[in-house]
Amino acid sequence: MDEIASTIATAVEEQGASTQQISQNIQQISGATDEVNTNITSVSQATGDAGSAAGQILLSARLLTTESDKFSTAVRGFMETVKAA
Repeated sequence: MDEIASTIATAVEEQGASTQQISQNIQQISGATDEVNTNITSVSQATGDAGSAAGQILLSARLLTTESDKFSTAVRGFMETVKAA
């Protein structure tokens, strides 16, 4: 009877140790998941920032094109005036 009780007690201890190890593993996975989520949030924000910057560059390029066209028109007008004189 003592041998059976000892075997059961040993099995219960091993099961407790296994349960504790599983719990620790779950906590580690949870921490890693939090870190991954933080990284994803950072990448998402960086992507949004890059998109905003690209939009600003596009707007600046369009404005520069408009100003360049105006300048070209002014230079052509000036050259025609010089030729006519």
